[in-house]
Amino acid sequence: MIRDFWNRMFGNLVSNKKLSRPEQVLYELKQGQGTARQISDRSWIKLSVVRTNLSCLRKQGLIRATGDMVGYENVWEVTQK
Repeated sequence: MIRDFWNRMFGNLVSNKKLSRPEQVLYELKQGQGTARQISDRSWIKLSVVRTNLSCLRKQGLIRATGDMVGYENVWEVTQK
């Protein structure tokens, strides 16, 4: 489990640079759609931090809400550019 997490977070890097929080959230969304809570659970990032970064990524046009809801939460996906 820890090895899987480590590989997802750092295995795709070309250099020793760590991913920023927005990059981590975007990386998780590239693995598949999800709500803020699902992304938080997959990446071990605090839910409030994920929500803040989702808002910033949406404003930049990198992600969008799919229109689907899980409970009261939007499901997010990476936009096709």
